[in-house]
Amino acid sequence: MSVKKMNNKMLILLLATMCIFAAGCIGDSGDDIDGGETNVSDDVISGDIPDEDISENVSEDISENVSEEMIEPRIYSITLDNYLSRPALLEINKEDTVYWNNRQNGGDRKRFTLVSEDGLWENHTINYGVPFNYTFTEEGTYNYSILGQPRMDGTVIVK
Repeated sequence: MSVKKMNNKMLILLLATMCIFAAGCIGDSGDDIDGGETNVSDDVISGDIPDEDISENVSEDISENVSEEMIEPRIYSITLDNYLSRPALLEINKEDTVYWNNRQNGGDRKRFTLVSEDGLWENHTINYGVPFNYTFTEEGTYNYSILGQPRMDGTVIVK
């Protein structure tokens, strides 16, 4: 009796497998010589088509996904030392933050006045060891300088 039940189960399993295989082959003529593209006109279904314009909703969804590419904000450091600004040219992304660090330690621990040539911030005095930071929110090229120190000028490019 158990052999008969086993044969029935095997037969059912075989039939189920064949049905799945056949379902995957329906509509496939096997003549795909154009790279697997199907002719849409062959698949047109006749009948009532709703008057509703769905293209507006679809394009909004697509543009939201494309335009909001998530880039994690990063933090960058510009060192003020030896009367130089390093790096003098820095490329960053929107929403990134830049810290200016005064490391001038020639015995007198000089204070520097950081100036935004583009008016992003008011002139800011940077003491030794006390950084100043700014988060860039718009694309562009922004120049900064250190008052009275022309070799310490620099540029931040925001992509």
